[in-house]
Amino acid sequence: MDHDELGRENWIHGKVALLGDAAHAFLPHQVQGGAQAVEDGVAIGALFPLGTQSSEIPQLLNLYVKARYDRATLVQDFSRQSGFQTPRGKHRGKAIDPIQFAYHGRKIHKSFLGILKFAYRGRFWIPETANNIETLWNIYIFAEKKEIEYLQDIMMNRITSFYHKTNTLPSMDTIVYVYENTLAESAIQKPSMARRFLARCYVAISINCLYGAKYEESKERLADVLYNTAGLLSDTLDATRSPAGIKCEIPWKVDFDPRKVKPCDYHQHEWNEQCPDIKETPFNSETDE
Repeated sequence: MDHDELGRENWIHGKVALLGDAAHAFLPHQVQGGAQAVEDGVAIGALFPLGTQSSEIPQLLNLYVKARYDRATLVQDFSRQSGFQTPRGKHRGKAIDPIQFAYHGRKIHKSFLGILKFAYRGRFWIPETANNIETLWNIYIFAEKKEIEYLQDIMMNRITSFYHKTNTLPSMDTIVYVYENTLAESAIQKPSMARRFLARCYVAISINCLYGAKYEESKERLADVLYNTAGLLSDTLDATRSPAGIKCEIPWKVDFDPRKVKPCDYHQHEWNEQCPDIKETPFNSETDE
């Protein structure tokens, strides 16, 4: 089945949205109909967190269209051009160049990831997230890999707040796990704020400066983590000698509790740039539990 593009204004109406073939019917030549329908579902799932209120639906559906329309209609057009029996495809002589398809796919996919910051922003108050440090770290790792800076800032706020409020410090297992799943600073890679925080914590733990937290770890385990975790040794040296990566207004010293420094120390912006100061939605016991 094939039909003309509906136009983005026809994908949604109030609180109703079209998904799958209803929004973008596909001929079989690129074998993408099912995949695009699944992507629609993923977008809707990401944009509608637990506790979404009815009044928020129209705005979120507009974000769904922004995230999905360009990619779905581009793939739909590629499919048409690949079929000889269609008006657009019968003069081509061959299917769409896979390299061209991959290039445009990556370009639009990156835009889709950028929309995710709206899905996650301000929706981390539910107990399953706020009280689970492993979940917080996993969301941060996702945000860093996908370069969603707003989400990275939010999660570093949450992570440092968690350790502060619970009077705990990251375990050696956590340090190893986060280092394994984040990237070291390079000419093309921004410094990881997670690594900055964890390196400072490691330095404090290694000299038994625990800021009142209860923490026990053997010196053998500390040595093993330091020498077998790629990047940690250099980060700890940077932490004690000079600000690592993005410059800080005030160099960190070991007598500063890394959980209580200015939040901007772990944000993506430069120290002399204005902080985005992301405001999170207050907890609502009726909608967020």
